[in-house]
Amino acid sequence: MRIRRILMVEDDLEVAARYRLELELNGFPVQVANTGAMALTLAMRSRWSLVLVDHGIAGLSGLDVLAALRSDVRSGDAPVVMLSDRHDRDLLMRALGLGAIDCLIKTPATPAQISHSVPSWVTSHRARLANLPAGLAAHAVAAGANGNGG
Repeated sequence: MRIRRILMVEDDLEVAARYRLELELNGFPVQVANTGAMALTLAMRSRWSLVLVDHGIAGLSGLDVLAALRSDVRSGDAPVVMLSDRHDRDLLMRALGLGAIDCLIKTPATPAQISHSVPSWVTSHRARLANLPAGLAAHAVAAGANGNGG
């Protein structure tokens, strides 16, 4: 399985640099967006193997970015992992309801752990979409965008 590109949505440039360095050392090309609006622009321009979204970004929240990604046919099937600075059960449930494949707290999740998880996130997401009956993958993406558990 080839990971083409990862979009990391993170407004803390130091944090983004640490994660980007680790991911790229492991062979995963990364582009960083430091605002939600920039993330959506990049997401709509091309396909991403994985999108890592910080919940607490400036402007649009991570949940807003996730909902927008899920509602657009160009990005609706991209696997998205939500990152947060704190444990928040409500955030976790909302992110999963919008179709995030995982949610992590950044403090205990080291860049190495994130990088190590990339192949399994992408593989499990692809397997999930491949196992849906014909036409249902698009429906699952749309349902996630509407908060129906996609």
